[in-house]
Amino acid sequence: MRIFRRVLIGFLILLLAWLWLRQRDEDQIDSPAPAPKKPERRSVIQDDLTEIVGIGPAYARTLNAIGIVSFEQLARQDAASLAARLTTVRVSEARIRRDRWIEQAVERSQFRPAAWSGNDNGHSTKIGYTE
Repeated sequence: MRIFRRVLIGFLILLLAWLWLRQRDEDQIDSPAPAPKKPERRSVIQDDLTEIVGIGPAYARTLNAIGIVSFEQLARQDAASLAARLTTVRVSEARIRRDRWIEQAVERSQFRPAAWSGNDNGHSTKIGYTE
């Protein structure tokens, strides 16, 4: 009876080892190829958007949520499309223009749109693209 137990235990150990090795080999064969590396994106420095007159903490959080975290990113926006994207807080295109969000962001960033001349009130005379 002892010999039978030892043979049975040995057989079970071999069976488990064989199953483990077989599963490991299948995992290596079925594993997908490593994903190609994504191109490195330029790191964006997060600015304190509340420095812009008219943007409080709630607007800043909402801007961050839609991916606008720097003055440069805000400077690249259009008032109409920005107002349309800010759905969680009520802000109108007129308010964005009145408070000069885009112009203030341009003044605080290095970005200068090609034909930027400030708002309709003539607060700025910067024209052209400078770095």
